[in-house]
Amino acid sequence: MKYFIVGDMHGSSIKILDEIITALNPEVIANTGDYDSPETLKEFFTLKEKYEKQGKKVIVVPGNHDHAIYNNFEIHITNDTMQPIQELHYAFQKDTLAQKYLESLIHGPIQAAFYLAQEEYRTQYPTVVLHGAYRGNLSSYPKCPTPLKPLWRRLEKKQDHEENFAEMRKMKYRIMIRGHDHEPEFATQTTGYITGKFTTNTRIMTPRLNNDALTIYPDQYTVITPGAFEQGCFAIIETTKKKDYPFVAFYQI
Repeated sequence: MKYFIVGDMHGSSIKILDEIITALNPEVIANTGDYDSPETLKEFFTLKEKYEKQGKKVIVVPGNHDHAIYNNFEIHITNDTMQPIQELHYAFQKDTLAQKYLESLIHGPIQAAFYLAQEEYRTQYPTVVLHGAYRGNLSSYPKCPTPLKPLWRRLEKKQDHEENFAEMRKMKYRIMIRGHDHEPEFATQTTGYITGKFTTNTRIMTPRLNNDALTIYPDQYTVITPGAFEQGCFAIIETTKKKDYPFVAFYQI
């Protein structure tokens, strides 16, 4: 089974995305949000409808920018090429179809949960998809409303990851698929007891793009950040009968 993971579109053209997905033919497509233009959102949701008619499952969750644009929040923007939030807010309001899709995204759940390849692995890999993280850095929006904090939290330091992994353990998720941070990253944590004391071992790595296939083991917690599609990044999670465990590969076009 094949999962196509993408996010942080930030106004990118969707044409090349459709070509990639058509070539790879995944069963599941997950988008972690941040569209940043009416055209990008309309194009992706049109593709979503096409893929669903083909029998594919398409998972969408909102990004922090999607909420900011819809609610006209004043937030700090680090991307010099992005229009101001207020301008984007009014651009969406003027585009009836784009506003409809944005409303469906905003009023939907901020996360999606499922078991990865359940037919093969049963309930070994409970997985959650969201834009930010359960715990982490809120420096880009310190006054973020509490219900929306999972959209804004970044995983910038090891401590951020460790706090997020601790929350994943509480929520009983083995895998988190996320966006927000634009660089591809593969983070894992194993847990155990040494002389009766609970211990953790956290590893954070930058994967080699278009190269590595990294194994996702059921006895560890895993966070997958594919990187921004704005920069041509995406990830593929795949399961095959030739391998005992699923694996993920990171790509950049």
